[in-house]
Amino acid sequence: IENCLFIRNDGYPVGGFGAKLVLNNCTIADCYGGIYDGFVDMAINNCVIANIGPGEAVYVEAVEYNEPPVITCTDIWGNSEGDWAEPIDSQFALNGNVSRNPFFCAPALGDYRVAEESICLPSNNSCGLLIGIGEAGCNALFACGDVDASNTVNVSDVVYLINYIFSGGPAPYPPDSGEVDCNGSVTISDAVYLISYIFSGGPAPCAACP
Repeated sequence: IENCLFIRNDGYPVGGFGAKLVLNNCTIADCYGGIYDGFVDMAINNCVIANIGPGEAVYVEAVEYNEPPVITCTDIWGNSEGDWAEPIDSQFALNGNVSRNPFFCAPALGDYRVAEESICLPSNNSCGLLIGIGEAGCNALFACGDVDASNTVNVSDVVYLINYIFSGGPAPYPPDSGEVDCNGSVTISDAVYLISYIFSGGPAPCAACP
């Protein structure tokens, strides 16, 4: 199955599919139940599995006897019962697999194209390939200060930013989301700015940007 969009379907509690198949460049989003692997050979390549709930993103039947699907260059994000959970957890961060907000343009209106900063675009991921079905369809959607792309600005963003600056952790996603004081680079001053905003009522992130 290639270049297909599956949205707002109900396969809860175990998900849809279940046959021997290969999924290439598909987007599965906003469904009750994700992918069901029931004793079949399955591969998932260059796909997005997002906002599944209730139900698991990828449900594998009888894991003690059944091999999970082989997954490459796939973004699994925002699912209510976990993203790269067992038994597919060992494939996270390998072979181009990620867990990032895909930044759909307008899913409430059925527009599952992605914003220009999305990890799903070839220029923004390590695979150099389109992930999912949605090509670029809108301008940047990120919130300044939301460096972990969780859709809210809170103390976890401060921790994320400090980890990036001092411990070589993952970079803000997208990079511009971490440039909260508008001085041209991401430094400890951005973390201090966020702390002031969250705990002391300081100016909002990017308030001083042109």
